[in-house]
Amino acid sequence: MTGNITNLMTRISLRINKNRRINLCKNDLVKLNLGAGLSVRQGWINVDASLNALISTWPKFIQKFLYNASGSKHNFSFEQYYNILKNNRFIYHNLIFGIPLIDNCVDYIYCSHLLEHLTQQQGVNLIKEMYRALKKNGIIRLVVPDLAYVIDLYCSGEKEAALKKLYNHQESKDNFARHKFMYDFDILKDLLTESGFTDITQCEYQQGETPDIEFLDNRPQDSLYVEATRK
Repeated sequence: MTGNITNLMTRISLRINKNRRINLCKNDLVKLNLGAGLSVRQGWINVDASLNALISTWPKFIQKFLYNASGSKHNFSFEQYYNILKNNRFIYHNLIFGIPLIDNCVDYIYCSHLLEHLTQQQGVNLIKEMYRALKKNGIIRLVVPDLAYVIDLYCSGEKEAALKKLYNHQESKDNFARHKFMYDFDILKDLLTESGFTDITQCEYQQGETPDIEFLDNRPQDSLYVEATRK
């Protein structure tokens, strides 16, 4: 019952706020983590459509009540969970509706293992939104499952492992958990170029121009890391 009520509450809230555009001070250094979940770092604004983001500023006793429903108990004790929500800034928003910030206000965007959960057109739209939100010379870092890695895995005979990575075989009622599109470097580079980005570079794990990637990058084996600049 709690889960059904929570799901209804989150859907309503996401719809109500879908068109908002928050006005941040353009003189501040703004670092935006899209689809962050709880993989966060202090100093970043974390945009996510999870229950965690919704209740991040709610009273502790409500957070404790909803802690089990959030699914976070599998990875964090309640005190760890509470401290993450308390000490970091979250914006509750469905990124299918765009980035909830005004134009030209962000210095860095980090986006890890989100694009593959969007349809191809939704991915195109979100990349355009990143370009809109970035300041001149702003940098994005995209992390996605590497399609080239999956194909190499399949061709080497590890077909079952490759298919699990391609289709993300997980028992979940959440449609968002499924992979809906995949990228290699060339596909992602073309998409970024068409959206206006320059200096598109394939990076190594925890290496690049984006701050705090030694903490934010956390999937070294099968991920593709790409940075690009808005000129």
